Amino acid sequence: MAQSMAQCLCYKEKMAQFEMEYGVITSVVIGTNVTAIIDKAFWDCKTIETIYLSDSVVSIGRDAFTGCVRLEVINIPNSVTEIGEGAFEYCALKSIEFPNQLESMATCLLDRCNDLQYLFIPRSVKSIGRAAIGGDNLLRVVFEGTIEYIDAFYLHWYPKLSQLVFLEEPPIDYGGNPNDLEAFGMTFYRDPLPTIYVLNRYRVLWFPNGETAWNGCPLVFIDDISEVPPPPDINGVFAP
Repeated sequence: MAQSMAQCLCYKEKMAQFEMEYGVITSVVIGTNVTAIIDKAFWDCKTIETIYLSDSVVSIGRDAFTGCVRLEVINIPNSVTEIGEGAFEYCALKSIEFPNQLESMATCLLDRCNDLQYLFIPRSVKSIGRAAIGGDNLLRVVFEGTIEYIDAFYLHWYPKLSQLVFLEEPPIDYGGNPNDLEAFGMTFYRDPLPTIYVLNRYRVLWFPNGETAWNGCPLVFIDDISEVPPPPDINGVFAP
């Protein structure tokens, strides 16, 4: 562990020195000698647009990229098993692919990422923290696996969210009845409500009493994700 910590780098300081000699940095490549991106490593680095992480990296610290307002592209290798709170807050990410070993989406992980429109949460993720999902222009969220715990997920945080797609059972622990969106953290603070898509084989789990639930959200049962139509984009036009 001592050796790994010694290989962590605080990049903001090194970038400042580099920029004095060579000019503005827009792209960063993290070499194979680095195993961890420490807390606030790239905090408020406003010129970075792309970052490439080598597969030697196993963890990304708290607020590691917070305030990187031009960061649009980052690869996260499957070697990464932990990402800290607020790691990508206020970034310009248009898409993000999570590693297949990540088990938790930390609090505020993607908060204020207002360029992010679509989010796929892989099967490995079992818990989701408060405000971890995305920003104002999020349109669709797909949950590949069963989420065992999800913190407050208020619809007024995501004013354009139009689709939630569950490819496994609904979340297990979110404070109440699995057929109650209000218990799930959702409320009536916005209109229209998103459409919720669930695989047909989970019909009995979502309607245990044969009653319509989820507080009025349109609910559609599907056999495959291909049946989910594209959501409208932020201007109300259907995306490709």
